[in-house]
Amino acid sequence: MPQIRVPATAPEAEKDKAASPRPGAPADSTEGLFRISAEPRDVTIPATGEQATFALRVMNTSAIVDGYAVEAPGAPEWLHVDPGQVSLLPGSEEVVTARLQVSAATLVPAQQLQVTLRIRSMSQAPAHADFSVLVTVPIVDVPVRLHPEPSLLHVRDRDTAQCSVFVDNSNSNRPVQLRFVGSDPELAVGFRFEPAMLEVAPAATGSVLVSVTGAAPEPGHEISRPLTITALDGNRRVDTGITFQQVASASPM
Repeated sequence: MPQIRVPATAPEAEKDKAASPRPGAPADSTEGLFRISAEPRDVTIPATGEQATFALRVMNTSAIVDGYAVEAPGAPEWLHVDPGQVSLLPGSEEVVTARLQVSAATLVPAQQLQVTLRIRSMSQAPAHADFSVLVTVPIVDVPVRLHPEPSLLHVRDRDTAQCSVFVDNSNSNRPVQLRFVGSDPELAVGFRFEPAMLEVAPAATGSVLVSVTGAAPEPGHEISRPLTITALDGNRRVDTGITFQQVASASPM
């Protein structure tokens, strides 16, 4: 049996007409349904996990009561968006707020990226509007930490010793490029670093091999020299200490 469509009454037909986009508009168009605006179009989200808010103003330009929800399709995994929602009478407008925060096990690198917020009509699907927002994750600028291993370099009848200095950049979300120097109060020790320049990624670690060379003491004697290893990051310096201990065997009779 063929389907029979009951004609809508005049009030219902007028309501359907008012709630639909104009003829020829795409199915997901918001024309005649709602408008959105926001100023400014950027938001800064702390890398340490605190929430930031972004407000959009929504105007219901349709003839029915409608609700609007904010989503973030395609957002990176580390960006958590707590969607906002608002319900509006015809012809009214209000601010809807989305809450954004970094949610990751490690620090997210400092960056700027465009994130799409989607405002979706809840009563007139699939109508929606996409809004591009510039999201900034600021720099967490924490100095690197140095850890020498071993910190005591003990040699017998040798003039050279080596150790590794481990660099911990896990508390910063920016890369660092470090140059190393060594100092000896007596100016009796030479230093060599491999590599000469060390780059450590955000929230990562690295290491440099340190070689120290000094004249051996007289036979049967011992020299213990406190040394300083310095990592230079632009105008910033971080120091750590090692001890170079040399022992010379007694001369045979």
